[in-house]
Amino acid sequence: MANGAQWLRNFRETELRDGPEGDGFIEKMPQFSIFRELEPQQGPRIKVRYFASSIAEAADGWVDAQDLGPVDPPGVENPREPDWTSPPGGGGRWLSNHRVADLRAGNGDSAPVVARIPQFSILAKLAPQIGPAIPVYYYGNSRLQPVVAWAVAADLGPIDQPLQVPPHEPESPADVPLVIESPSPNHGGIRPQTVGCVIHSTRGGAPSVVQEFKGTLEHFRNPGSQVSSHIVIAADGTIANVVDPELVAFHAGFHNSAFLGIELVQPRIGDEITDAQYRSCARWLTEMSGRFGFALVEGNLPEHRQTAQGAQVGKTDVSLPYSFNRLRMFLDELS
Repeated sequence: MANGAQWLRNFRETELRDGPEGDGFIEKMPQFSIFRELEPQQGPRIKVRYFASSIAEAADGWVDAQDLGPVDPPGVENPREPDWTSPPGGGGRWLSNHRVADLRAGNGDSAPVVARIPQFSILAKLAPQIGPAIPVYYYGNSRLQPVVAWAVAADLGPIDQPLQVPPHEPESPADVPLVIESPSPNHGGIRPQTVGCVIHSTRGGAPSVVQEFKGTLEHFRNPGSQVSSHIVIAADGTIANVVDPELVAFHAGFHNSAFLGIELVQPRIGDEITDAQYRSCARWLTEMSGRFGFALVEGNLPEHRQTAQGAQVGKTDVSLPYSFNRLRMFLDELS
C-alpha cells in the first residue's frame, strides 16, 4: 500500500468483487464500511483493502466507485469494520438450506445455537466460508428473529436472488423448538468427562409457566445464586442456552464434573411436563450424545432425585408425571 493512499467509505451497502469487471463475488459489506484505495479506478471500480469485521476476514477486491466517497484517515492502520445492523438488500449471493439447520453465534460446534431454521429458508451470504461454516443473514419468520449468524456450508446450496427482498421466510414447524440465549456467570471450567445428563425440574412456584421460565433464567443469571444448568426448557419447548455444554454447570453437586444438566419448567410438583418439552429435551440430548459419546439410556439420564447427591439432599424432582418411557418415545423418533 502506498503512503498517502486515499481512504474511502461506502454510503450504501456494496459488494467486494474479485476483478475490475464481471460478477466474481467476495463478500457483502454494510453501509459505512471503510476501505483503503490500492489502485486507481479502472472502469467502474476501484481496487481497495477491506478490513476485518466480527464475521469477515480482511480482503482485497474491487468496489463500485459510485458507492464510495472519500473520508479522513481513521487513525489506525487496521480499522475495525462495522457489523450488520439492518437487513441486507438485493445483490450478492443467496443460499437456502436443504434440511432443518442450526444457526450459531460463532464459527464452530461449541458456539451457541441462536436459531433452528426450517428447511428452505433464505439466507444472504455475507462473506466467504471459513472452515465448515459461512456467515449469513437470516431474515426471520413469525417465531424467529432476524439474525447475523454462521451456518454449516454442508446444509446449504446456492439459489437465485428472491423476487422480494427482504424475502418471505418459511414458517417454523411446531415441532422445531425456538432457541434463545440466557448466559449464566455460574459455571466452572471445562468438564473433564461427560457420562450423561441429569434431568431437573424448576419447582419455583410461579403462578404461570411463562413466569416460571423467566424467573428461572433470572435466578441463573444472578451470580449470587451460584446455580445454573446447561439449558432450561420452557413449557412451549423453547430452549434457553445457559451454560456452554463444554463447561461445568452448577446443578447437581459432586455430579457436575461428569453430567450435563437440563431444567424442565415445572412450577410445582405434579405439574405437567409437556410433549413440547419432551421433544426439545430429546433433540438436545441426541445432539449432546453425538458430541460427547454417551448412550441415551435411562442410567445415563437420571432424574435429580435418582442421583446420589439428589438423594443426599432430599431432592424430589422430577417425579411423576415425568416419565423416562415418554422421553424414550421422542428419542426413538430421532434415531
